[in-house]
Amino acid sequence: MIERSPNFNFKLFRSAYKNYNWFNNELNDEKISNINLKLSYKELLVLTGDYNIIDNYTFFREATNALTGETD
Repeated sequence: MIERSPNFNFKLFRSAYKNYNWFNNELNDEKISNINLKLSYKELLVLTGDYNIIDNYTFFREATNALTGETD
């Protein structure tokens, strides 16, 4: 299992436009579990596969207000 902190851009952003700044210190670490599989038969056939489980994935989401049409 891999455990890592979200990208620094999710925690802090500073801009000349003050309403666009944020600081979020309450983010949880992302936890990633993975399984890799590789099957091969001589040099004729090679099959590879990855399976990942990600908990606490951090992402940006665009939200639009249905009444005003403004985007957050």
